[in-house]
Amino acid sequence: MHTRVLVVDDEPDLLELVHYNLTKAGYDVACVTSGAEALSHVRLHTPDLIVLDVLLPDIDGLEVCKALRRNPQTGAIPIMMLTARSEDADIVAGLELGADDYLTKPFSPRVLLARIKAVLRRQQTDANAEDGCSRAIRSSMPCVAKTPRLPNALWTSTSQPYGVSSATIASSSRRSAGLATALKLHDPYPSWRNADLFFTPG
Repeated sequence: MHTRVLVVDDEPDLLELVHYNLTKAGYDVACVTSGAEALSHVRLHTPDLIVLDVLLPDIDGLEVCKALRRNPQTGAIPIMMLTARSEDADIVAGLELGADDYLTKPFSPRVLLARIKAVLRRQQTDANAEDGCSRAIRSSMPCVAKTPRLPNALWTSTSQPYGVSSATIASSSRRSAGLATALKLHDPYPSWRNADLFFTPG
């Protein structure tokens, strides 16, 4: 199945340009021209990613983003802002409301495609890690996840807001490092409250 992308913009020429390039790249593309249409479309046909303009004729893109993030059924959909607003305040506002990326007009179709691939790749990585840990918890087995290469060091830290009791980074013979984190899991599985999650070099 092709990845579904919803493009929301009120400029016909831009919609045509984005539709052409994304379709050529193998995406299943739907286009709408208003915030209300975007919210309605998402309820009926959940996309894998949304390219969202900020300046829309009815509900602006920031409000659309906020509404999507508040809804548990749509809150995890990746959102890329594509807009003529390039001021720092606008970019920060979009990201703080939950946008995953922000690309300003005019833009290169190649850059747009690359950014879309990057956002989808990050989402897939997060989903795989979460799914792997969930399966490990259900089966009462240690959870193994990949982490980036880390510098040669030995660190010990405490981060109570996240329930992390300690973290240790140790170098290997190849001068790469692994992360072993003991978590205090506050979940309905009593046997896992003292379990360890082991992270290996990625």
